[in-house]
Amino acid sequence: MLRRIRGRDLLTRYNVVPRFLDPEPREPYVLLGNHAHRRDPWVIGSLLTRTIRYMANLEGTNPALAVFAGLVGAYGKRKGAPDYAALKRTLDLGRAGETLGIFPEGDRTWDGRPLPIRPGLGKLLRALGLPVLLARQEGSYLTGPRWAESERRGRWTVEFRALPRDAVLDEAPEALERTIRDYLSADDLENPSLREVRFECPAPAAGIGRLLWLCPSCGGEDSVEGAGFRIRCRVCGASWIVDGNQRLEPESPAEPTGAAFSGLRDWTDYQRGELARRISEAAPLGIPSAGFGPDPGSSASSVPGTEGPRPILLSRGVELRRRTDRGEELLGRGDLQLFRDALVFRSSKVGGAAVFDPARVLYFVDHFNVYSEFSYGRFRYKLYFRGGNAYKWIEALEALRGTGVPT
Repeated sequence: MLRRIRGRDLLTRYNVVPRFLDPEPREPYVLLGNHAHRRDPWVIGSLLTRTIRYMANLEGTNPALAVFAGLVGAYGKRKGAPDYAALKRTLDLGRAGETLGIFPEGDRTWDGRPLPIRPGLGKLLRALGLPVLLARQEGSYLTGPRWAESERRGRWTVEFRALPRDAVLDEAPEALERTIRDYLSADDLENPSLREVRFECPAPAAGIGRLLWLCPSCGGEDSVEGAGFRIRCRVCGASWIVDGNQRLEPESPAEPTGAAFSGLRDWTDYQRGELARRISEAAPLGIPSAGFGPDPGSSASSVPGTEGPRPILLSRGVELRRRTDRGEELLGRGDLQLFRDALVFRSSKVGGAAVFDPARVLYFVDHFNVYSEFSYGRFRYKLYFRGGNAYKWIEALEALRGTGVPT
């Protein structure tokens, strides 16, 4: 009853259109879908007859939502990091005859681009030995971008395709993953069928500072803000008008770089290009390998002062915490800096600093625009940016690792 009442409301609100290329399997199966909207599980589940046990990230949700998710059959996993307990639970539920739901990208896209599938999916599906139902969603990102404060109404299509059990078991894991990736890879901003669909909302710019961190007119960082239909730089005053389809029009004053943007995709491409340039030109901080301890929460005397090389990225007013068996430990509040060879947290306390080897900073993820988290050594660390941009750190650390820059 809960699914029927809640599902009917969501399908109407989001103008959801289902397309079944194949019928829903009558036996238990594994549902796989691309992931862009926070209510993907609800929308997809409302179109199907079976109750789906979703593997879901419940970290960072409010307690009431976590309890509610448990009532509807979801079970938790660690976001962005291997979780062997969740893997075992998945296998146990599959063997018990449950229908399972997995979003193989592991996280929601920030800018609409499809994310890579997490490794090991093909082997997991073969171990489960169940049919697979693929759910390709189009319009879900434009309906509710991860960074946005309000949702849009346009058109949300869910297309279903089934892979029989024999096809799952007969295909090599790598080939099976390619088949799934090719079908689920959907990019709303590159989809011709969505260009004429109007995605409407009263404030499409609200929350834009979570996605955009660099002003193309003046180069100001963490200076971009949005309200209503207007995106504005607090430093130089340049502004743009954005609609629900993420199309841009410049307002005066705007420099040629910013004026050339036709949409938010152009802006995020510009930010990526600037990060790549900064990484290629960055000078090392010069910390010897012995300066990277296994637990960087204590004072790091090997960290040079502020007169050293210019950082690739900087965020001020950041709060750093460390998870322990006894809870969370506050390490301080201060500046977070990324260099070619070091991630440095400089506490506002005199002499307080923590230094991390970027190559060993793993599973950096954002939790519902509230806090970010990463693994280092034996611990998980939490970062509260307090209104700053977390997305740029995810992008920069991935780009730094992708360059093969020695650390």
